Amino acid sequence: GLVLVRGRFAGNDASVRADALARVVRPLAPLAAGSAFVGLAVLAREADTVPGSSGMISAAGHLLGERWGAIWIATEVLLIVLVAAGTSARRRPDSAILSLSAGILVGICALRAANGHAAVVAQPTLHVIAATAHLVAAGIWLGGVAAFTMLLWPTGRAMAPGAATLVRAIRLPFSLLAGGALVVAAFTGLVAFGAQVASVDALLTTSYGESLLVKVGLMLIAAGVGLVNAIVLLRLGRDGAGAPGVRVPRLMAIEAALGVGALLAAGQVTASAPPRGPEFGAPRPVRAPLLARQTRDILIGTTLRPNRVGTNVITVTTPSSRRGLGSPVRSVTLLARPTLAAPSATQTIRMVAGGEDRWTSGAVLRSAGGWRMSVVVQRADGERLVAPLALTVDPADRVLPVKYSARRTGPIATALQWALIGSIVLGLAALALRFRLRRRSADGTLSGSFDAV
Repeated sequence: GLVLVRGRFAGNDASVRADALARVVRPLAPLAAGSAFVGLAVLAREADTVPGSSGMISAAGHLLGERWGAIWIATEVLLIVLVAAGTSARRRPDSAILSLSAGILVGICALRAANGHAAVVAQPTLHVIAATAHLVAAGIWLGGVAAFTMLLWPTGRAMAPGAATLVRAIRLPFSLLAGGALVVAAFTGLVAFGAQVASVDALLTTSYGESLLVKVGLMLIAAGVGLVNAIVLLRLGRDGAGAPGVRVPRLMAIEAALGVGALLAAGQVTASAPPRGPEFGAPRPVRAPLLARQTRDILIGTTLRPNRVGTNVITVTTPSSRRGLGSPVRSVTLLARPTLAAPSATQTIRMVAGGEDRWTSGAVLRSAGGWRMSVVVQRADGERLVAPLALTVDPADRVLPVKYSARRTGPIATALQWALIGSIVLGLAALALRFRLRRRSADGTLSGSFDAV
């Protein structure tokens, strides 16, 4: 609507502007009212999940007394004001009312961001601002494309009345606004990506990540279609001639449909839990200390990997300083129990020969903390050697097994942001250079004309 108000219409095209404004603002009040009713349904659904409530009204009252409820009330109030503004805009769609409506929509986006995933990460203020900008930019792009498509949609094989006038008047500001909104949406989306998705595995193995990939894929395709639309619109009617063909609004309808698909995928992203927990981090490095003890001529070495609660691989080495002279080792047994446990909790682990002076086995350690272990070495001549050991077992690693990569997404998001900024700078530089060359060419042509005269 604001683009239409500020568009470059000739004096005799006032009726085209007025008709387009009326068609654009007509759905505003009904859509705001529908959103308010959806908000009531959301409140009822949330109230139904409150545990221990004595009824729907009691549960709703409990919710409205919390932070979520305060944001819900503020959102509903803004929607009611938006209904009034939309009703007024239908009678008098001037710049002031449209600006008020735009401000209300920004406020609703800010409240939505404050009640979403962005509010529960480190530096929440920064991320709420970024989420607000993301919602506003996505709304400008998707709403603008849908509205422009509606204004240009043909009747049969004929274009809508005034379509050529609309294209000439608002094609440039609309293209800049839609393109800028897509850039802002992409940049702020990368901010959320780096904060909400912990690793590459979190992106590729969770419903949140899969929905996000679908959303990004649809957005990229829509951006490509939008670029084609922008090029076609800017070439149409150059120098005040020409009119949009039937394929133009249909291309824009494809872009809008892709945007709706991305919006649905974004809804699934919002409904999923962000995979940012420690379970998606890089696995802790294995800390497997070597425990050694000299018993007569044998140096007994013991190692547990990964030395955590759960299944461990135990390796015992029994090299002798009297190699070839002493009685060989016939068997090795490991006795293990937690330090605070009763002797009856002792595990007896039979070691299996795995090479010269090397014995291995597996064991399940069920608790973290101090453990008492004894390596019992039985020699062929009947001699029995015992090496007592003390060991601290670490807690189990909460990290999920790595399927693809545990690489953090924060640096990836930052690199993509810089790449986006660099692309924009290069694009603007190329446009400025092209404009300068065209201006020089025009100046040369004009100078040649004067010389000929």
